[in-house]
Amino acid sequence: MTGRYAELLRWAHDGEVFGAAFLRALAGGSAHTEHRAELTALLDLEERTLALLAPVVAASLGPVDDAAALSRAAAYAARVAAAPWDAFLTDLADGAVRALPRFAELVAAAPADQRVRFERLAEHERVVGEFARLSLAGDTPSALAVVEAHLR
Repeated sequence: MTGRYAELLRWAHDGEVFGAAFLRALAGGSAHTEHRAELTALLDLEERTLALLAPVVAASLGPVDDAAALSRAAAYAARVAAAPWDAFLTDLADGAVRALPRFAELVAAAPADQRVRFERLAEHERVVGEFARLSLAGDTPSALAVVEAHLR
């Protein structure tokens, strides 16, 4: 395993831990209750993606300390809860755009026998971005459909 592959693997793992934890906190809280369906769909997406990644992380990196990612997730959930929904969607869309090149790099660096798994991981980030863009455009049904199609 190359150093860059391990670095990207850890980055992806931290991102999925962060995403699942912050969405779990937000979906379980009292803010943005009118968007509970969207939060639940995104949480399902992040949890399944984390589960897809977990075996490779365990085999390649061993035990990983998630404390920093969990702390960042709690702080971010509090900020999102206090902010307008559209601000969250804008952050989500921007984050996906920034993350996609690193996911592509991870796919390229992955061992051949894991490439399909990492392609699925990269696809999940594209879905997150598409969800955010459709939601910002006011098309929540299509945004949810994009997530649901990916989860099938």
